[in-house]
Amino acid sequence: MEIFDWKSTFQTNLKMLKVIGLWPESNDGYKFDWYALYTLFCVNLCFIGSNFTQIMDLFLNTSDLESFTARIFLPLTEIMVPIKVYFFIKNMSKGKELMQKTNATIFQPKTATQRKLAQQQLNIWKGAFSLFCGSCLAATVFQLSFPVLDGSYRNYNLPVPAWFPYDFKSAPYYHVTYMYQIISSCILVTAGFNLDMFMVALIIFVTAQCDILCDELKNNLRRPNFPQKLLLCIKHYKEILSFKENTNESYEIVIFWQTFLSSLAMALTMFHLTLVKFEISEACGTVMYGMAATLEIFFFCWFGNEAELKVQMHSPKTKKKYCKVFV
Repeated sequence: MEIFDWKSTFQTNLKMLKVIGLWPESNDGYKFDWYALYTLFCVNLCFIGSNFTQIMDLFLNTSDLESFTARIFLPLTEIMVPIKVYFFIKNMSKGKELMQKTNATIFQPKTATQRKLAQQQLNIWKGAFSLFCGSCLAATVFQLSFPVLDGSYRNYNLPVPAWFPYDFKSAPYYHVTYMYQIISSCILVTAGFNLDMFMVALIIFVTAQCDILCDELKNNLRRPNFPQKLLLCIKHYKEILSFKENTNESYEIVIFWQTFLSSLAMALTMFHLTLVKFEISEACGTVMYGMAATLEIFFFCWFGNEAELKVQMHSPKTKKKYCKVFV
């Protein structure tokens, strides 16, 4: 039977990570080359630089609760991106190893039914990827074009409130600063979105493997060579458990803080809605960002819970059940 290429489904995700400097060619991680310098440039100028200017603006230009809650949403959602990037780069070799493992022989579907089960899970990931991508794209485009839409660009307002150590409210500094915010925001959103979907891909892979193992156990009961097949299923389960534990070890702290900060940002935004009367244009931007944050939290909670439940279905108690049937 033709090899089932798990990685081919995730190629768009991996290529986008590569474009922004977060997926080097080497399986060992970064080396001292031009790509590493490009990554260093993106991290310092876009990830750290953009967040620094927003945080400085938050502390220097907020005098009351209303203005503070109005400005806190973007810094809270974007400050997590450099943190995710740090842990992702730190665990780069582990992430590469996990992605390489997806095409291991033991993880291959063995029947047409198992291939169908695997493809169903991958189609769910594709749908989630497209939905989240569209949500992030809509929110980003609206945010970056907001000064043009409401005419505030005439007053030299930036799309993202930020502090700079120079007077940007004059040409050509305003245009250069505006372009910097467009580039940094696009890279920030691309990084945050694709890192999230990379972690979701690993979670869904575990779910798909549990479906394959369940089908294998069900069919093995009817075969004469059941003892040998059962041993292979137990080995398969151990590999799934190892894959899950390595994923948790590498990314669970990132998922926790991402969920916490996104929830906090949404709560503060809802609180801000009770303090002021929003214009339609401003409310649209808030709703778009809120939808993107909600999807992000939902994906981690839903797919993570589904993977956990399916792994527990194949716990040692379940294996003992099949052993008793064999005996």
